[in-house]
Amino acid sequence: MTHLTAPVKHLLFNAVKKLDLNLADKTVLTEAASGHFAYTPLIACLAGARKVIAFGKDTRYGSFNSVCGRLRDLSKALGCSDRLMVTDTLPDAIMGSADIITNSGMLRPIDRRFISCLSSKAVISLMYEPWELRHSDIDISAAKAMNIPVIGVNEEDDRIRILDYLPLLAQQQLTSSGASARGERIAVIGNDLFAEKIYHGLSSHHHVTLFSLTQAEDLLDAAVDINIIVLAQHHEKNRHFLNTDLLNRLAPHSGRLKVLQIAGGLIDVEHAGHMGFSVFPQRQVAPGVMGWTLAELGPQPVIDLNAAGIKAGAVVHDVFAGLSDADQAVREALVSDPLLKWL
Repeated sequence: MTHLTAPVKHLLFNAVKKLDLNLADKTVLTEAASGHFAYTPLIACLAGARKVIAFGKDTRYGSFNSVCGRLRDLSKALGCSDRLMVTDTLPDAIMGSADIITNSGMLRPIDRRFISCLSSKAVISLMYEPWELRHSDIDISAAKAMNIPVIGVNEEDDRIRILDYLPLLAQQQLTSSGASARGERIAVIGNDLFAEKIYHGLSSHHHVTLFSLTQAEDLLDAAVDINIIVLAQHHEKNRHFLNTDLLNRLAPHSGRLKVLQIAGGLIDVEHAGHMGFSVFPQRQVAPGVMGWTLAELGPQPVIDLNAAGIKAGAVVHDVFAGLSDADQAVREALVSDPLLKWL
């Protein structure tokens, strides 16, 4: 029997309240996942969704049966088990019944076949910032061709401030790698919003220099004064910044240099390991994927971000109900709530 703790219950209710999330008469298709991601379908239930369909499967994080059992316990504790359907199959009829579809790991890829099964008034919520879009997640061209709106989240909205967690995540992983809580000499690599947030956040406790992806030579010049490299450029098109050539040139410093992959795709991990660099996590992280999720910091960032993603989908769904054009629905929805964002 899984128990719902009072702090998590408060976070769930607070997320629904502060976002004014109302899903009355809506069906939400999302994932049945483990850890803090298990709370996503519960958010939709608490917001009054007519029905919540949570699709899951066996993963390295947990079996479908264990996730299913936990969700059933949690939904009973919240008094909404009658509106939650947990399933490991996705027939066309289920996909076609959904008003809001979350771009969640268990449902990906949301490809042309998937989109073709959706209702003509369905909305896909990206569940993160549009500039973070991985085209392997959603077939945007198919959605556009089939007049299905896709909407993202403004993670800097004052109600959620998700990007403010990035330096906290970086500091947590620095500490876990054996680094000091302050005073380290750090190079942050990247020239996007992720890198900027991490740079500014770490600068209050460490000696930090920000390097863009075009400044490999500058990093080499500064390497003698650096003991940690934080890879922070978060983009699906990342190519190894710390490639074989650059790692070879940094080799004299390999024994003392730690490398943190906050964002993936920027280092050849196998080659770095052979050369004696300490890389965290010790696996190849794909471009556009984080080395660690914000779930490492506890349930709040996950709950707030996923509640915001569902809210974004709900706003567009309400607007789209009175329109025939998906692009127009997105444009009008963007004006109505700063939580929403699109390219």
